[in-house]
Amino acid sequence: MPPTLPQPVPVPSLRSWTLAVVTSHRPDETEVFDTLVEPYLTPRGSLRRQRGGADRALGSGLDTAVGLITPVALLACAAAREALIDTVKNEVSGRIDGLLRRVLRSDERDTAETEVVLTVETLAAVRDAGMRAARQAGLDETEARALADAVTGALLDTER
Repeated sequence: MPPTLPQPVPVPSLRSWTLAVVTSHRPDETEVFDTLVEPYLTPRGSLRRQRGGADRALGSGLDTAVGLITPVALLACAAAREALIDTVKNEVSGRIDGLLRRVLRSDERDTAETEVVLTVETLAAVRDAGMRAARQAGLDETEARALADAVTGALLDTER
């Protein structure tokens, strides 16, 4: 059995996870966080997808937010959240299906009370997904690594 962290942690909503990452990685953007994140989230709190696009998130606009980390952090957290849910689902598929349906269908604006036990492998998958999303969004290797670390760290921060 893979090593686990001692306590289950809540699966954060996309908005709260992104805010935690922005707060730790680029605190100067927290004052305008809501304004920056609003165009990219649906009213239920999930990531807007480009119509007619394959699997491209957000559509246009990311390239106009040059210098801002919030849109990229949102992409990284969305990818990490998807990896987290996929990893957990694969590990405990039968028992977790109902639980994940609640997370995916819940109103994600402020709460997500579903808890998961994180393994080292799950955290690695979350970090890798965040890193890939940050690199695909155009961050250099160093900045993408720092953002992926912030994504993983925010998941582990139970004080958020």
